[in-house]
Order: sequence, then C-alpha cells, then structure tokens
Amino acid sequence: LRRVPHEGAAPDGDDMADRVVRRVDSERQMAAVLAAIAALPQRERDVFELVVWAGESYERTAAALDVPIGTVRSRLSRARRRLYLAVDDPAS
Repeated sequence: LRRVPHEGAAPDGDDMADRVVRRVDSERQMAAVLAAIAALPQRERDVFELVVWAGESYERTAAALDVPIGTVRSRLSRARRRLYLAVDDPAS
C-alpha cells in the first residue's frame, strides 16, 4: 500500500491550543449574538430576520409585514442598536 503524503507539518501544541481558543471564542460570540436576537421584541426580530437573514428589501419586508417602509427602517435600526449594546456589553 502506498502512503498518502502529508500536506504540511502537523500543528505544534501551541498552535493547536490557539486554534481551540479561537474556536471557543467564536462559538461564545455566536451564542451571544443568537441570544441577543432571540431577546429582541418580536416586531424588531421579524424585521431583522427578513432584512438581514433572508436578504429581503425594505419594500418587500414592509409589504410582508403590512407596515410602512419607515417602520421597517426604524425597527431595524432599533434592533441593530439593541444587538450592538447586548453583544458589546462585557457584562453580558
């Protein structure tokens, strides 16, 4: 049987530890973001999910939720502000 050659050296212990720490930090940050989104008031969360996650335009979001475009903009602005404060707050 032929051996498959390695594509580079295996990471040393320090490099592997750094990767694990970065991965854990990323997972914690994602958990904080998801928790902050879940804590949004329903109306703000609906707008956030449609515009940010689904990529809908303000116009389509307004039509889907049967609200004026200005309401979509203000709800999205409030949602983003709440998320920024929740995720940026070191106590959270």
